This record gives sequence, structure tokens and C-alpha cells, in this order.
Amino acid sequence: MYPKAFKKALDFTLRWEGGYVNDSDDPGGETNMGISKSQYSNIDIKNLTKKEAKKIYYADYWIKSNCQNLPGKIGIIVFDTAVNMGVRIATRMLQKAINRYSKEIIVVDGMIGPKTIEALKTIKDFDLLVYKFLMYRFTRYATIAEGRKEKFLRGWILRTVALATLI
Repeated sequence: MYPKAFKKALDFTLRWEGGYVNDSDDPGGETNMGISKSQYSNIDIKNLTKKEAKKIYYADYWIKSNCQNLPGKIGIIVFDTAVNMGVRIATRMLQKAINRYSKEIIVVDGMIGPKTIEALKTIKDFDLLVYKFLMYRFTRYATIAEGRKEKFLRGWILRTVALATLI
């Protein structure tokens, strides 16, 4: 039922998201497999099943980020970023990175549509695009950690480095 690329992306993400947690320092609050009560107030987070989490991840992150139309491993990277930071932030990071290396400049609107996909196809050095995207991710983590969420920084950095090894 689910595409192979989505399954690979989900496996990666779930290795980092883990199980049930209710950390007072996490703005998501009660969380299970990365699904937070703050985003899904109608769900029994503590008893969330992997099957339910998979449905949420597919519809609300994979499809909304248009990962099924992203070439190579970039779909996995955008998906994981969307799960960790939000769809709009992840897609805006991708668009900013595309604008650094594409012949076509696109609007950074947080929506991956046909123009973004076409611009992505014009990029010659795909690895540079991925590294730029990951640098945007590192920068955002550093900003978040500055004085607020330092305790999460090590895990965020290790997760991002693990993404870099995918390419």
C-alpha cells in the first residue's frame, strides 16, 4: 500500500523519534513515535499504534511535502525534516536550497508544486543541494537551541549527520 521510498523514510525517522515521551521541555508535549499531542489533540498519544502513526506520517507529512515527487534521497530528507520541524519549514528549506543551485528561481512559499519540481530537475550537483539543505537544518537547530532547547541539540545534530550519510 505504501511506496518503498516512504517505508525507508519512515524507518529512518522512527529510529530517531522513539516511543512514548512526555517531556516538559518539549513544546510538542506528550509524544509517541514523533506524533505530538499538541498537533493531534484528538488522538490517544500514549496508546498510538505504529499502524496509526504510519497513516498520519503518510498523509500529513509525506504527501503534504510532495515527497513522492522528489528525486533520489531528497524525499527522505525532506520528510524527516517535515516530521521534526513542520512541513512548511522543510519545504521552504528545500526551495531556498534549490534557489542556490537552480537555473530557475522559484518562490519560497513552502509548497512543493510543479515549478519547484522542474527547478529541482535543472540542478547539476545534487549533493551540493542536499548539503545546503542540511546546513539550513543545522542553522535552525542552532537558533532553537540558543538559550532554549540545548538539551535536544546533540540528538538533532546526530540525526542530521545520519541524513547526510544517506546521499
